[in-house]
Amino acid sequence: MGKQWYQRRVRDDHNHIPILKCISYPSLYKMRGDIRITYRRRNTHNTPSNKLKIFKTPGGRLQVHQLAKKVGYIKCGDCKEILPGFPRVTTKALSKLPAHKRHKRRAYGGSKCANCVKDRIVRAFLIEEHKIVKKVSRGRKKSTGAAAPKKAEKKQVKKTSKKSEKSASKSKK
Repeated sequence: MGKQWYQRRVRDDHNHIPILKCISYPSLYKMRGDIRITYRRRNTHNTPSNKLKIFKTPGGRLQVHQLAKKVGYIKCGDCKEILPGFPRVTTKALSKLPAHKRHKRRAYGGSKCANCVKDRIVRAFLIEEHKIVKKVSRGRKKSTGAAAPKKAEKKQVKKTSKKSEKSASKSKK
């Protein structure tokens, strides 16, 4: 097996500037010593909900801290984009936040982004306009089409003419 190299951040004590240093793979384990971990809580398996991080205390002891799961961002219900200005917290924590941090002061604030709300408003307006145009066009047709016979009358005329044609053809035979 060849030499493997990994980069890790090391803090320069004099300038307090993080620098990248290369360390060989085996020396990383020598630095930490025994890496076995004793879980302090009930769940003793390495699952996504039970992640640990090893910290070195100022006294030189290695200590384990339990990490919380990363919570997803609040997203728009239509386009699934991340909504800006909302904290990245669990739903339980979100319910305990003040109202001005939970949602925005507009229609669909906190569940839809501004662009989707704008599209909804424009769509609703256009639908209403379309309904009005339909109504007006129906009114115009009624006013101009008074002289023309109605559809029901046309059908009756056609039916009677077909019957008379059939009876005429039978009498000829």
